[in-house]
Amino acid sequence: MGAAPRGAPPDFYAIAATPDGRAALFAIVQKLRAMGLSGDLDFEGRSVKAQFRSANKSGARFAVIVGGEELAKQVVKVKNMADSLEQAVPVEEAAALIVRGRTP
Repeated sequence: MGAAPRGAPPDFYAIAATPDGRAALFAIVQKLRAMGLSGDLDFEGRSVKAQFRSANKSGARFAVIVGGEELAKQVVKVKNMADSLEQAVPVEEAAALIVRGRTP
């Protein structure tokens, strides 16, 4: 559970927008994976721009973005990589958005 089949793109790519976001990101990714989603994240501490490049390269349909503002509001931003629309939602709702977006 939580791993994409070999060759399949991940459901989401998690992006840390701030150092505080980076600290919380791993737990959020684990929670989303426990809900049955596959996802990836940056382990190198790269810039937001570099993380978005990796998200695009991975083929993930969604980016899950966490920064200081999101942490303060206890939400994550879910960005549809195809149309660039973003929504700030609780983690549980993020999982539902991603599941709904799995099918084209």
